[in-house]
Amino acid sequence: MNIINKKRIRYYYVAGVLIAFFGLFVSFKFTLSTGNLPWFEPRLCIDGPYYINGMISIARSNDFLNLKDIYHSPGYQIYLALIYKFFPYDGKIFYIVKIVSWVLNLLCAGLVFYLGEKYFSQYVGIIATILFVWSTKYRIYINLLQPEVLLGFLLLMYVCFQMKAAEVKSKRKQLFLLFISGTLSSVICLIQVRYIFIVLFGCVSIYLKHRARVMNKKLVYKNTLFQIFIFFLPFILIFVAWSVYYSFKNHCIITGQSRSLWRFMIGNNPNALGYSYPYPVMGKPAGFQFIISQPIRFLWLIKQRFLFLWDFKKDIWYLKSPIIEWLNMHSGKGIFEMPFYLVCFFAFLAGFLIKIRSDLNRSSIAITSSLYLTFFASIIGPLLIFSSSRFLIPSVPLIVLFQSYFIIWFFQKLKNITIPLKAG
Repeated sequence: MNIINKKRIRYYYVAGVLIAFFGLFVSFKFTLSTGNLPWFEPRLCIDGPYYINGMISIARSNDFLNLKDIYHSPGYQIYLALIYKFFPYDGKIFYIVKIVSWVLNLLCAGLVFYLGEKYFSQYVGIIATILFVWSTKYRIYINLLQPEVLLGFLLLMYVCFQMKAAEVKSKRKQLFLLFISGTLSSVICLIQVRYIFIVLFGCVSIYLKHRARVMNKKLVYKNTLFQIFIFFLPFILIFVAWSVYYSFKNHCIITGQSRSLWRFMIGNNPNALGYSYPYPVMGKPAGFQFIISQPIRFLWLIKQRFLFLWDFKKDIWYLKSPIIEWLNMHSGKGIFEMPFYLVCFFAFLAGFLIKIRSDLNRSSIAITSSLYLTFFASIIGPLLIFSSSRFLIPSVPLIVLFQSYFIIWFFQKLKNITIPLKAG
């Protein structure tokens, strides 16, 4: 029986690898078809023109500190400028950026498989990888000058280093891994300041992991504070130092990017509708005054942002699913869209909750807490300010893990129900 099971698992692995590689091939073919264009559809240029100006300005001046535009993701402008410096081919630079994004996508697929197999189950790694490489949004955003693919890769790397730090026994290795994860979190915040909660939740995750390993409460607090300091140090050296430098330079408070407070106020006022663009005319009260004076309206905005985040409501950058288009075309009816997104969301939510319950029962929640807290950190910003389904793209690698976990759990339950019926 064990030999049969091993053969079956081997067949599943081979089938999964073939499907995943075919998905990567389709993605690469699409990249080749878009050519040396920074975006292949006008509405998807988004912030691309600003990133191009920043990339050229940094590369020509050789000055990575004095950016002309820090409203549009300074971290991503630096990333593009680094690519441009290594590959100074004006006629092919966008092609090169896309190829680098495709490679990051490939690495993400490998990390998804690693996390799925190690922390969920053998089959979850296979299914999650297939779901990820066939993601329409990733396939499209690989070919845009947008930071979503880079952020997805960095988030996965951050989770891997955080979870690995909880497993190694050597204190030196632990501290090194925490320092690397802290550096990754700082870079993520510099690319998109709305991820700043990842630093706070990273500290919480470190505490949970250390408390699970050390029983002495005094040692827990003492050692945890030192580990948190090592994790937090890169944030001070990178993000805080960057913010202080630009605050003095611009004679105003800068937190990673300029007009951060303005974003919060434009997303929280009587005229706000939840989506990220176009911006509404700002009404009064705004910001924290709006939240305090109109809490019901604020809760309604959170609900609206949630709907935009999960594609239940559509903004100007909404991307249609090819599965839905195919079903609508063959049925002649447009009734499949909402059920499809409901099923996708329910599969994620159910997998998320079932996995938490399983980890609590097995007392492994401390190690896997990085998965849950990182996901929460990625959606708090959009829910508190303004939202778009493209803001969820960096979290797709985590989402497919929980969706795949639910799929396996569901079929296992189905199998347990049907086998006794056949026997009877």
